[in-house]
Amino acid sequence: MIVLTGATGFVGSQLVRQLGAQTELLLVSRDPEAARRRFSEAAVCDYAALSGHDLTGAVIIHLAARNNDRIGTIEEFRAGNVDGLLEVAAIAKAGGAARFINLCSTHALDTEHTDPYGLSKREGARALTALWPDGAINLYVPAIYGDDFRGRLAVLNRLPAALKPLAISVLRQVKPMISINRLLAVLLELAAEPDLSDDPWKSERFAADPVKDIGISSFVKRTVDLLAVLAVVVLLGWLMIIVALYIRFDSKGPAIFAQQRVGREGRIFTCYKFRTMTLGTAHAATHNVSAASVTAAGRFLRRTKIDELPQVANVLMNEMSLVGPRPCLPMQTELIARRSARGILRLKPGITGLAQINEIDMSDPARLAAWDDRYGAFQTLSGYIVILIRTVLGGGSGDRVSSY
Repeated sequence: MIVLTGATGFVGSQLVRQLGAQTELLLVSRDPEAARRRFSEAAVCDYAALSGHDLTGAVIIHLAARNNDRIGTIEEFRAGNVDGLLEVAAIAKAGGAARFINLCSTHALDTEHTDPYGLSKREGARALTALWPDGAINLYVPAIYGDDFRGRLAVLNRLPAALKPLAISVLRQVKPMISINRLLAVLLELAAEPDLSDDPWKSERFAADPVKDIGISSFVKRTVDLLAVLAVVVLLGWLMIIVALYIRFDSKGPAIFAQQRVGREGRIFTCYKFRTMTLGTAHAATHNVSAASVTAAGRFLRRTKIDELPQVANVLMNEMSLVGPRPCLPMQTELIARRSARGILRLKPGITGLAQINEIDMSDPARLAAWDDRYGAFQTLSGYIVILIRTVLGGGSGDRVSSY
């Protein structure tokens, strides 16, 4: 059984129409009579009566919220997005429900959004995870559209029906969005998903319409990648020669360090960097390598990120992009497994990425995989440019070595 709160809203109404033909539904509403009139074939109850239903094995999809299209105080938003959320979750947990999926807007992901909605949704998500760490999921999604569009996407309603798919495809290249059909598929996947109790970040999930490998975004990204390769060779070729000589004079060994990494779809490729560690240092994840192994030249190169410049060869060979999840070592089996579980291996790895500019490295595989998942779900051309700019401006410090 699926229990749906907030069913009379735009998203809930469309989910009810599709879910009603697939599974047993129970709708929970603060105005059950209005819900019955709208959905005559569905079972309906109010929140007070929810605890009287058999919820054993049920999946709760919580859509009810005080949204940011309403004006109110932080206390009023907390009443709906924290207290109301936890009330339903507590009833569901006590009643033996299998899973609780709390739908959240991507607006709540950005900590710079300090409006009452953003603050209350983040607080609610944290409280829900603390209340039900093994059964609750906070699913973050961007603007949702169905047969028609709401909010900022409403302008698309003016287009002829034949042009809407093309407009959506083009708009998705620069703005995350999700169709009601895609949302339904994700919700059903999460409802049937096996237990992931070994993942401390399992409560954070992200979904949007996928960006296809062909299209404006793909073409522009590849063009920018190749232009960057050309710029590095033409403008910084002299610097790379000086750096190579500096490394050779600073310590024994070659200037270029070649290492096997895990690429797209799990394929192994050779990744190139300027050598920053002493010759003979064991091949291991950077956070497992002693800081004493880093050479004097290496400390400077790592701090300035100049050690990454030889990876333009990998970009040229289309093994990497400028932006994407950082490729890991084949021996980093936990990270590979977590990335595989979240579908991240479908992405081309990058020299920099969303996790890196937010100071998240491979020392925490579960957290890194969650941030890579966030990048993969919401990737856009504009996001690609923002990550590049933040990297050039000094965002992120790269993988940290061990302090021992």
